[in-house]
Amino acid sequence: ERLTVQMSWGLSFEEALRRFRDRIGSSGVNRFCALILEASHSGGQIRKVFTATSSFMQEMKEMDRETSSQMKPYLLIIYTAFFVFVVTAIILLSSFFVPLEDYADILGTVGNLGAEEFRGYFYRTMLVSGLLGGLMAGKIGERRVAGGLKHAIGLMVVGYIIFYLLIPPNWMVM
Repeated sequence: ERLTVQMSWGLSFEEALRRFRDRIGSSGVNRFCALILEASHSGGQIRKVFTATSSFMQEMKEMDRETSSQMKPYLLIIYTAFFVFVVTAIILLSSFFVPLEDYADILGTVGNLGAEEFRGYFYRTMLVSGLLGGLMAGKIGERRVAGGLKHAIGLMVVGYIIFYLLIPPNWMVM
């Protein structure tokens, strides 16, 4: 619509298309405009170029949709791996390391590592796992590592809440 208005104001087709490209700024629009501008400069038939380019752009969008749908299971794997780690850490802490402290006088000190130290290790490992898993999920799901920040923050917050609710609050020993 703006293209038509700009051309009615006296702008050339090429200049109106360049402004459209600059205003939208997506890679697909950049490719589309480059093809149309090149056809216009070389004196080609714009209608044929429009038709071919339109078909190409629709195929590209369909390929993007297919790729996104094929990547969904991998996102699920990342989330599942994170939660398996969290559950395993909680089970180890509550069923193994905490009861093991009761037998410290019998077993002696093995490197002076108690349940509190393991709580801290598991907590920090959970945060790192959430951060890196979230960044990978963003790269896989949105094709941008920066897009993974919301996944990373979500995983770390949920992991924090699970640790806080299921393990006594003194687990934050660093």
